[in-house]
Parts: sequence; C-alpha cells; structure tokens
Amino acid sequence: MEENHRNAEQTDEEILQRLFSVLNSAGITADPYGWDGAYAEQIHALPIGLRAMAATHYLDVSLTLDDIAWHFLNFGEPRHVDETEAGLRQLGLEELADLFHKTYELVRPYIPEMCGSGERLYERFERDGKTLLLGK
Repeated sequence: MEENHRNAEQTDEEILQRLFSVLNSAGITADPYGWDGAYAEQIHALPIGLRAMAATHYLDVSLTLDDIAWHFLNFGEPRHVDETEAGLRQLGLEELADLFHKTYELVRPYIPEMCGSGERLYERFERDGKTLLLGK
C-alpha cells in the first residue's frame, strides 16, 4: 500500500524516469526481429507489466504499418509469439489474444518458405484457398 501511495505522489515525469531506469537496467540488447529466441528470453526477465508492453509493442507497430498476418513474418519466432500472446492476455485483451493465436496457427506453416522469398503472403493465401479464413 505504501508503494501505491508513493507512486500517487510522483509526477508523470518521475514515473516515466523510473520506467526508463528499469528498462535501461534490464539490458535488452537482443534484436526483436531475430529468430534465435534471445529477445523473448531477455524480456521474460522484466516485471510482468513491462514484459507485456515489451512483448506487444511490435504487434502494435505491425498492426499500424502492416497487418497481423504479416507481423509473423517479421516476429514469428515461437518464443516471441508466446510472449506476445501472454502479454495480450496480461493486458486483458483476451479477444485479440485469441485472434492473434488463430492467425499464428494459419501463418505458421508459411513462415519458413515466405521469409526472404519475395512472394506476397496474400497471393500465396489466395492460391492456397485461405483468403476466406482471413475475411478477404
């Protein structure tokens, strides 16, 4: 309770500085685009709320710039995917977590052949009859 009272007395700037301090001291140096699992391993050591934010950050970027299916071609390393799904659930986004999981199951078989191939993901889905599953 004392911790919550102390936080209530801090300015937004002070709280932000504390968050940055925790993040900077965590030593997150791994490449989130990497396929070696190092990023997921490093963020797993963060406090649960920060871990959820670190895990879901790149999904937020993907949804803004690309889409959820394409996200997995950039961030489809299995442990990173697990951390992202867990982060969504931690943040109370159950419906999005379910959609995320279902989309990963749909895209996962394509990841090895699509990464670096230059083929367009949705053209491949269309050729394989998967577009109805995506609502296209």
